[in-house]
Amino acid sequence: MIVADGKGGHTALLIPRSDKVLTHPGFVHVAPSGVFAPTEQHWRLLKAVGRKQVALRYCGISVPLLTLRPEIDVLIFVRDPEWFREEMRRARRKGLREFQPNWEYRSARDVIWLRLKPDFTPYEDDVIDPARMVPHAAASLSLATRVARQMGTGS
Repeated sequence: MIVADGKGGHTALLIPRSDKVLTHPGFVHVAPSGVFAPTEQHWRLLKAVGRKQVALRYCGISVPLLTLRPEIDVLIFVRDPEWFREEMRRARRKGLREFQPNWEYRSARDVIWLRLKPDFTPYEDDVIDPARMVPHAAASLSLATRVARQMGTGS
């Protein structure tokens, strides 16, 4: 997910995996990650796409050579920061945290807000150690920022 900040900047969301998982414990993954399944949140996301507040773009398929487990990479590009803030307020009103990762991830407090330059590369090169990223996350982030660059900020 890449979120516009309303001031010309963008942020990518990342989250460390739990130390309880057997594969890549403590490694950083993209947020959200998981299986696409129809939920209330997905329907609201699709409505936001229809209102051009959010764009969904297919980015590619990543296949780490060690696992040969393919994953489909989709960019959720939040153009309207107010829509994103309202979704966070909606979660709080329901008594939920803004981000409620499942048991595979650390606490929502550990979400990493990776600030991106206008060319969608990270400002802080040392924020994420590539050796501590889930292979799919590294591929997803690379593909998503490439697609975001092609989209620019408006499409």
